[in-house]
Amino acid sequence: MPLRACVVGYPPTLTPLRRFSLVPHAPHVLEQISRVLAATPCQHCGRPPYHPVSESETTPDAAALDAVDAAEERLWRQLDEGAKVRGAAPPEPSPDQLAVARKALADAKRAERALQEQMELAEKALADPRGWLRFNQRMTVAGQLAEDRNAVPPIRAQVAAAEKRVRELEQRRDRGRVYLARYRRVLEVSDAAREELDRLVDELVHGYASLPVPPPWFTLGLGYPPKPEEYEIWLRRARAVIAYRRRYGVNHPLEPLGRVVPEQGTAQHKHWKAAQKPPRS
Repeated sequence: MPLRACVVGYPPTLTPLRRFSLVPHAPHVLEQISRVLAATPCQHCGRPPYHPVSESETTPDAAALDAVDAAEERLWRQLDEGAKVRGAAPPEPSPDQLAVARKALADAKRAERALQEQMELAEKALADPRGWLRFNQRMTVAGQLAEDRNAVPPIRAQVAAAEKRVRELEQRRDRGRVYLARYRRVLEVSDAAREELDRLVDELVHGYASLPVPPPWFTLGLGYPPKPEEYEIWLRRARAVIAYRRRYGVNHPLEPLGRVVPEQGTAQHKHWKAAQKPPRS
């Protein structure tokens, strides 16, 4: 049974006796030593310096890492159900689209108000009897008022069109929200499944990298270990590849994504594309 040290260098590292065939009952001797050390407090921290490593802490082999159990299969199904719900949702406008439409409406209304105020001032000036004393100025004001009145229908049409655009976008947004609210529970379960699968995939990346001899699809197919400057790109692809293999049952020993190209337009093809090796810059 392997031993783990609490403080490096104290007590001295013990060589597991079971590696040698000269000791007839090495496992029993090792267990006795382990029990003694487990009860001996460390001189630095006061805790036992060694504890036996449980079976759950041992490094699994590649076959154990490759296995997909029923619980994980359920998580992938839940993730797919959430993706289908979102894919069937009425398309919602982007926040930018709605912001642009609302700004256009505000600008049109501001121009309408400015035109209305300008017309009111002109009408007030023409109603003043003293205006006849400045005949040329009065005629200029009257001409401008006529032009402003002609501009009223187009600007009102512009306001109406902007209002219609905002109303349509808001209705599309509301339809999407109502649809998603109807399937809220499915989406919550799917989101929780995604978080659990993300955690599992990260553990698997670490597990494969920790194997004494990682499988060929991991070392050769993914280029492990990556160069330091390529680590972030490599890690993103490793996550996508491992997720793809488990989600779609790929078990090819050399090709990370298998040799079958999924049908275009499917969700699997989208995930297949996302897990491709990025082109070199």
